[in-house]
Amino acid sequence: MLFYVLPWLLFVLGVIGTPIYLYRQRLAGQPWKINAFLATIAFILWAYTLDGSLFLIHHWYNVLLAGLLAPIFTFGAGLIEPR
Repeated sequence: MLFYVLPWLLFVLGVIGTPIYLYRQRLAGQPWKINAFLATIAFILWAYTLDGSLFLIHHWYNVLLAGLLAPIFTFGAGLIEPR
């Protein structure tokens, strides 16, 4: 039971905690909303690429998809310029 629940709890904590952390660390004039959005998506993709993560446990993991999503997101996120 703990083997299935703990990965979900940690994943949800990371997804919720990422924008909260960035909000608390924001600087005046910094586009923290777009940074928080991109960082949260990056966290989800990072968690997906880890072997042994909840995605692997539930058989949702695909090594090819993980290998493609990480660089595609990294390249795409670099193209976003906040106003």
